[in-house]
Amino acid sequence: MRACIACVGLLLLGACGPSLRAQLGPVAGLKPVPPDLFPEAPVVYLKRSDVWRLQYERRGSWTEVRRHRIFEVRAEDGLDQGNLLFEGNGELELIDFAGRVRGPDGRVQVFGLDDLQRAPDGKADALPFPNLQVGSIVEWVATWREDGYRLHIDHRPMPSAPTLAEEVTVTGSRHLRWRARTLNTDRKMEIVQGDPWRITWRGGPTPADPKDGAAPPAQDRRPGLEVRIARVVDGSWQHDYAETWESAFRTRALRLMHSDALAGPIDLRIEPCGGRPRCSARRAMAALREAVRWNGKWGGGDLSAGGSAADALAEGYTDAVRMAAILGRLLIDAGVEVRWAFYRAPLRPRVQPAWPTTDGFERLALFLPAQSGLEAPLWLEPTCAVCAPGELTDAARGADAVVLRTEPRVGAEPAVFATLSRMDGRPARPGARVVEVDLTLRPDGAADAAYRVSGEGAYGQWIRTVFQPRFSDDQVRQFLAQAGADEPTGEDITDIEGVHCAPGADGCGWRFRRTLPAFSRPEGARWSLPLGSLLVRARLSEPRTLPLVVDRSMRFTRRIEVPVPAGFTVAERAPTLALDRPDLTATARVTCADGTVRARRDFVRPRGVYAPFDDAERQARFAFEASIQALTVELRAAQPDEDPCGALSASPGSARR
Repeated sequence: MRACIACVGLLLLGACGPSLRAQLGPVAGLKPVPPDLFPEAPVVYLKRSDVWRLQYERRGSWTEVRRHRIFEVRAEDGLDQGNLLFEGNGELELIDFAGRVRGPDGRVQVFGLDDLQRAPDGKADALPFPNLQVGSIVEWVATWREDGYRLHIDHRPMPSAPTLAEEVTVTGSRHLRWRARTLNTDRKMEIVQGDPWRITWRGGPTPADPKDGAAPPAQDRRPGLEVRIARVVDGSWQHDYAETWESAFRTRALRLMHSDALAGPIDLRIEPCGGRPRCSARRAMAALREAVRWNGKWGGGDLSAGGSAADALAEGYTDAVRMAAILGRLLIDAGVEVRWAFYRAPLRPRVQPAWPTTDGFERLALFLPAQSGLEAPLWLEPTCAVCAPGELTDAARGADAVVLRTEPRVGAEPAVFATLSRMDGRPARPGARVVEVDLTLRPDGAADAAYRVSGEGAYGQWIRTVFQPRFSDDQVRQFLAQAGADEPTGEDITDIEGVHCAPGADGCGWRFRRTLPAFSRPEGARWSLPLGSLLVRARLSEPRTLPLVVDRSMRFTRRIEVPVPAGFTVAERAPTLALDRPDLTATARVTCADGTVRARRDFVRPRGVYAPFDDAERQARFAFEASIQALTVELRAAQPDEDPCGALSASPGSARR
C-alpha cells in the first residue's frame, strides 16, 4: 500500500515509470560463497550495489537511491546481519522494499514493504528476518526518495563484512552537468552520455573495514567514486555551483555579519585581561557556561534563523550557533580578534580542497588567529562545557573546518576569504560516571545503601544538556522504582531524588536509597550492589545515532567507593565486577583511612560480547564495548591483628575500581 501511494505521488510528477523500484532477481542467483574465500568471516557479501538517480524538472526535482545487498551467513556471529534497521537519513524517505531469505534447505521466504516494522517515532524501519540460520543467504533491495537533487555523492564503501562485488551507479537528467573522479583506485569509471547520463564504478573483492569506520584517516584510503553537480542548465537559464571556498561560503559569511544573533547589546561582560587573548577566552567560556546551557541542537550553522543572543541569555537555553555567537561577542568586546569557522563531524568522508562544498558544515566554532599576546592559533568549542581554550572533544578534534574572514570595501559588499583547515587541539577531559555507595550494616545482617550517581566531564555535560531537559524528575523516580521492583532479590528503592545540577559541568546527578538483603555466612555478610548496565566506552561516527552519548570523548571511567563497616574487613576473595568483554580486567584496592593499601587484586568475570551493529544507510558504526553489571563486595569479621592502621571503626576504608 505504501509503495502504491508513493507511486501515485511520483505519477503526479510524471516520474513513476523510470523510478528505481525494489525488484529481486532470479532465485538461482542466490548461490553460496566458495568456502576458500574469506573462510574465517562469519558473513560474506556476494553483492553490494547502490544506484543514485538525480532528476531535475521545473515542476520539481528529486533524488532516489536504491541499495541492493546479498550476503551469506556462515557462522552464528553473523546472524545479527539479518536484523535490518533503516534509520531516517536526512530527508530520504523509504518508498519501496523487497527481501527474501533462502535457507540451507533451499526454501525461500519473501518479504515486502508492508512487513517492515515502523518505529514509534516514525524515524526508522526495521525487519528482523525470521528463522535465519547458519548457511542462509539473504537478499534485500530498498529504495529511498527525497526532494531536490543531490549536489555531492561520495561513495566509498565501508563494509562491515568482506564483499565480493561492489558497484555504484550515478545517473541524472541532461539538465545537470557533472564532475566525477575515482578515489584511491586504478579501476576506471564507465561513462554513458545522454539523457539520462550514467556513471558506473565497480570494485571488489573487498575485506571488512579494519577500523570499523572509526578512524577518519582510514576513509582517505578507501576506493570509490565521487560525483558533483557543477551546473544546472534549463534553456537559456543556468546556475553554476561553487568553484571556490569563498564563493561556497560567501552567503553564510554575509549572514553572520548581519545576523540578529550578533546585533544588539547583550547583558554579559568579562573582566579585562590586559591584552592576553587566552585569558580572555578562558573567562569568556566560563561566563558562557554560567549564563546559558546548550539545548543539544546544532542550529544548522545558520545565525540568520532563530532569536538573538540577548533572547538566548534571557531563556537560559539555546542552540550551538547562538552559543558561538555569545562567545564571539564577549571576545570581540574584549578586543580579541575572532574568526568564525564552520566545521563538520570528523567521521564524515574528508572533503577535498579542489571540491568546495557546504555539505555537512552545520556546526560553528571560533578560531583565534595568532595575534598580539597569542603566539599560536587557538580553537574554541562553544558547546563543550569541560573544555579549556585549545581543548576539543572528539566531535570536533580533527574535523574539517572552513575559517571565514571578511574585509570591508568602500561602496561594495565586504570581501570574503575562506580557508579550509582542520581543527587541532588537546583532547578534552573524558567523562566519568561516579557511583558512590554508602553502606550501613543492620543488626539483622542486611544493609542500607545510599547511592549517589553523578557525572564528571563530558558525562556531566550530557546529564545537564540532554538527560535533564528530556526526562522529568517523576520519570527518573518511576524508572528507578521499576528497576528496584525488577530485582530478583526483592530490593526496595526508596528516597528517590530527581536530577539536580550544580553550577558548572560537574555535580549533575541523582540520589536514591535501597535495601540490600544479606546472604547468610557464618563469619560475616555478603552484599551485591547492582549498578545497572553502565556504559564504559562507546565508539560512533555520528553522535545523533546514539542518543545516550554526545561525542566519542566520553570514554567512561568508574570510581566506585564502598566504605567498609566497622568490625569488618574485605575477604580474601577480592571484590568482583561483571564485564561484557573477556579481554578487560579491573583492579580493586582496599585502603585504610591513611591511604595504606590493604589488598590489591586483578580480576575479571567474562561474559558475552555485544556484537557491533552496522547501519548500512548512514555507513556509521558504533559498538558497546563493555558494561558493568554489578559490583560484589564480600566482607568478613575482622580479627584484631588484621587492622594495622587501627582506624577501621573510626574511618572505614573503601573498595575502589
